[in-house]
Amino acid sequence: MEQIYPAPCGLDCNSCKAYKATLEASEERLMKLAEKWSDEKEEYSAEDLRCLGCYSSTLYKGCRSCEVRACTRERGFTNCSLCEEYPCEKLMDEWGSWKTTNWLQAKNYLDEMREKGV
Repeated sequence: MEQIYPAPCGLDCNSCKAYKATLEASEERLMKLAEKWSDEKEEYSAEDLRCLGCYSSTLYKGCRSCEVRACTRERGFTNCSLCEEYPCEKLMDEWGSWKTTNWLQAKNYLDEMREKGV
């Protein structure tokens, strides 16, 4: 399946290290990322990080249960910028949970899309 950008939350999957490592079929990179992203709250395996983007069935562990992704699918949107409730609390909570990505880039991306009506 072809990836649509951005992901529902505004993340550009092309900038995600797990997405890149999956596309390259690099088990070594996925294992290193899993070690780096693991902490006392959550431990990851290479399989947990395998991801082909939000519009595929191969998802990073955190995205499998993403409320934002589920919400956009339920409402029939490709991303949150198309929603009349943008930016909602659910989306802002998601952005606040990110450890490795700058949420402001995602917000700016969605803001720009919203202004253009895309």
